[in-house]
This record gives sequence, C-alpha cells and structure tokens, in this order.
Amino acid sequence: MAGEYHLATRRWRRFLAGEPQFVGGWMELTWCLNMLGEHEDALTAAHKAVELDPEQPGALANLGGTLLEMGRKDEALAWIDKALALDPADAITQSLREQADGNLA
Repeated sequence: MAGEYHLATRRWRRFLAGEPQFVGGWMELTWCLNMLGEHEDALTAAHKAVELDPEQPGALANLGGTLLEMGRKDEALAWIDKALALDPADAITQSLREQADGNLA
C-alpha cells in the first residue's frame, strides 16, 4: 500500500474498529495520517498507541514525530528521547532526533 495513504488510512481504521488493542495498527495509522498532513488525527492515534504500550519505542517515536510535524519541538523531544532511552540504536528515532536538533535538511 506504499503511497496509498488514503486507502491505507481507511483500512487501518476499519481494522482497528475490530481490534482496538493492536498497538501496531495505531502506529501504522499514525504514519498514514501524518503522510496525509492530518496531524491532529495522527496525534490522537499516536496517543492511543502510547496508551496501549507506554514502553513501545516505535509508539513513543511516532508520537514525537507527530508533535515535531506540528511544530511542537519541546514536546516532541521529550517523547523522542524516551524512545531513544528504550532503543538507542533505532535509526529512524535517531533521525527524528537529528531533525529536531536541526541537523537535517
């Protein structure tokens, strides 16, 4: 479904209606919504993922990335740093940290 974010969003919403405890689904929905520029809805999905598993580094990083997209850098850094504390080797979260620090173009 690469690049088919509208379709993927609909499918993830339908799936999550039946499986609301699936953290990975909320993480994927967050990603799709962010790609569509629907950051408020992405923020809601990201919070749901973190609520379901507050120790899931990917969920924490997604929340941080969403906040970063929304221009809420200080909040974003807190979540990104929590994700890095749990999984310091994750390249995507490291990249988010660099982006937040202004080290990426």
